[in-house]
Order: sequence, then structure tokens, then C-alpha cells
Amino acid sequence: MRTNETHHRAADSGAGSSASNENGVAKARPNSLSRRSFFGRVGASTALAAATSAALPSLLLSKTAQADDGDGDADDPASRRERSYRIRKRAALAERDIPTPPHISNGDEKLYPNFIGSYTQGLPHDSLGEVVPAAYQALLTACDTGKPSDFALIPLGGTSKLVDPQGGLAYDLEGTDSGQLTDPPAPKLASAHRAGEAVEDYWMALARDVPFSQYGAEPITAAAIVELNTLSHFEGPTVNGNVAPGTLFRGTSPGDLIGPYVSQFFLTPVTFGVLSVTQQFNAYVPNKDYQTTFAEWLAVQNGQGPFPPNLLTGGTTYIKNGRDLGAFGHADIAFQAYLFAAQWLLTHGVPFNAGNPYLTIKNQTG
Repeated sequence: MRTNETHHRAADSGAGSSASNENGVAKARPNSLSRRSFFGRVGASTALAAATSAALPSLLLSKTAQADDGDGDADDPASRRERSYRIRKRAALAERDIPTPPHISNGDEKLYPNFIGSYTQGLPHDSLGEVVPAAYQALLTACDTGKPSDFALIPLGGTSKLVDPQGGLAYDLEGTDSGQLTDPPAPKLASAHRAGEAVEDYWMALARDVPFSQYGAEPITAAAIVELNTLSHFEGPTVNGNVAPGTLFRGTSPGDLIGPYVSQFFLTPVTFGVLSVTQQFNAYVPNKDYQTTFAEWLAVQNGQGPFPPNLLTGGTTYIKNGRDLGAFGHADIAFQAYLFAAQWLLTHGVPFNAGNPYLTIKNQTG
């Protein structure tokens, strides 16, 4: 899994670079992008899309498609086909009229000619681990032109392929177009914000074998809490301004500080029809370190595989620490956690939304 720092580098490279203003952060919002705040904005974006698009904002029908096909309902406002068309058209117009916010870079791409503040993993790097400038420029060229042929010219540093770099070129016909949404710029490479996240990331790595239930009660996480409280800038949750055992490595979304560290949806059995899942997972071998030499790190930076797999314990366990949670995030299907949570709610009598029309209809169900 990539660290926050790597994600921030990705945010300052690629398509966003060509849309950045000259000064980098002139119009930036006060709060920069972080691992924690991202998920809150995802929820807001989803709500916006749902509010503005009740149906698919499809491409407007051509004149040929609008012509009467002989069934006599092309101009009938009561026909379902015509109503469907009008709903889609209104939704498309509403989506089009959403103002496009500025897409702002944090300025690091222009500040550092060697691109050390940008995400470059998978591209070729020199012996110091700095990206080959021509390779990074090829990535920028492809993002600027949007031509598949230019993406095909991006050189690789090893055998690992770039993962879906052309995803931003696609148009989703449901909800607000991705180009009309934005995030604040990532923290600058030389900022106290970035430094604070790096310190937290390193402590998370050191504490990955510590059970969540022991946070603050053993030496590693106790030391992490002490150092995080000395930082001049820290975006994580606090109690009365201080990091505490109950806030360590948690998020800032509503409910993140309620209950034990790991979600109960990861621990409770869930059923899918006649299939029962106990939610005990294959775990990685504890106390095993990776990328402990510069040569190993450089190979990963270049994407030079094949990479040795993480060693498994040979048994299953409930998610109990950071390493187990990382193993889940490393191999899960993208929507797996949400699907399991939704299925548990559906099979345990959790009340539906009060607006569900079937709640007041006696002879029908959803």
C-alpha cells in the first residue's frame, strides 16, 4: 500500500499539472488534501451527484433517433420514452451548469526541476532514485494531449505497468463529471503538514504488529503519541488538542472516534444467501520487514518485479492490528468492505430510511 506521501505526489502529477495556475496555491482552500479528509469529500461529491442527477445524463438523442419509428409515440408527451428523454435531458443540463472549480497544483512540480515532489513510481529513475526527466515529461505530455498513442510512449522503469492512467479521459454518464470536481492541493513537499504525515506514517509502520487494543499501553505506540504531540503541524484527530491512545492513527470523519479502532463490520459474521462468512482472514507473518536496503527500495520505485509475495502465516485470524488491516487493503476487491457492511445491515433488521415507500404499503415489499 502506498503511503500518504506517495498519494500526495500522485496528486501533483499527471493531468492536474496542466490545469494548475501559475502561482500554484493562489486560490487554494485553507485545508489541504489528506488521507483523512479525502473520504469526507467523497461523500459530499456523491451526495451532490445524487441531488443533481436523478437519472443518467445521457448524450442528447440525434435527429435520427428522435424521428418517429412508426409506433406513433415520438411526439407524445405522455409516452414513457418521451418522459425518459426529458428527464435525462434536464439532468444533463443541470450537470453541465455546475460551475467548474479551479484545479490547483501545490507548486512542487515547477519548484523542483528534478520532480522530487511528484509521484513517479513505476517510471525509470537514476541511481539516486530521482526520476529520469524525459520519462516524467512523457507522462505530462500524455496527460496534456489525452492521446492514447502518447500514453503508450511513457517509458517504464521495470515490469510493473501503469495502472489505468487514462481513466480520467472517460466520461461517466451518471452524476457530475469528474472534471467538475476538485480537491485542494496536496501539502507541499517542504511543508510542516507533509512532515507531520510522514512522521505518522513511519510510526504506523513501526506499530503495525501492535494490537489495536494495546495502543498507548506498550512502548511503541506510547512513544508515537509523545512525538506526534511535539509536531508543529498535525492533521490527525486529538482530544483537547493532544493525540491520545483513543485517537492514534484514526480518521476525522464523523464517528471515527466512536468504539474500538477496527470496525465491527470486519468482525461480525455475514451471510449471503446460504453462504456464511466468518470474516477471518489470511494474515501476513508478523515482525517481518521489507525494503530494508536502498537497492530494494530503488527496485520498487522503478517497478522492477517480480516482487516476492508477502509471507502468510498459514492460518486465518480476525483483523487485530495494522499489518492485518494492511493485508486486507492489499488484496480486497474494491467494494468488498462496503458490500459486507450493507449485507450485514440488510440481514439484521436495521431500519430502512423513513422515506422508503414500501414501509407504508401492506401488500408489497422492496
